[in-house]
Amino acid sequence: MQIPTGLKEKLDIIPQLPGIYKMLDARGSVIYVGKSKSLRHRVKSYFTGTRQWSKIEKLVSLVRDIEYEVTDTHLEARLLECSLIKALKPEFNAQMKNDRKYVYLKVEAYNRHKTLSVVSERSEDTYGPFRGKYQLLDLIDKLNNLFPILKTSGNYEFDYHAIPLPMDKETFDKNRSSLIGILNDQDCMGSFIRRLNAK
Repeated sequence: MQIPTGLKEKLDIIPQLPGIYKMLDARGSVIYVGKSKSLRHRVKSYFTGTRQWSKIEKLVSLVRDIEYEVTDTHLEARLLECSLIKALKPEFNAQMKNDRKYVYLKVEAYNRHKTLSVVSERSEDTYGPFRGKYQLLDLIDKLNNLFPILKTSGNYEFDYHAIPLPMDKETFDKNRSSLIGILNDQDCMGSFIRRLNAK
């Protein structure tokens, strides 16, 4: 495949850092959002080698520009990717949602043992689609050590616990409300990430 000149130059300057990337078509519309531990490696992989999946082939043929945002951690990139997919509803993220390889992050109703889970179908309070089931499970494990995440005066309060804390229903519901806000609203996501970085 012939890579457009401007795009080829951009691929060479994307940093090898964690973050999210947005693929844009000729009209400047975002058609796909992804994330990676190494932006340059991941984005370049779309344009090199043989692509086995026809949907990826079609996606790449339409890409005319790449935008990216560096994050401090891969965790931050995962959360930002989720927020952007929810807000932008990119065409190719939607097209790929029914593939068996794609899963969703679900915010559970009250469950003493499970606050978040990975599910294969979209339903109420689910976010995605995501391609990496085990990456989501890793994200859930990391967040379990931060719960409860409580919103107070427009900010988020939480601490790291080596052993996850049990939550009664009232605390669970407050934590759940915080998670839904973070995953639905980019400003809330930004507030949480700033607090996470500060801690």
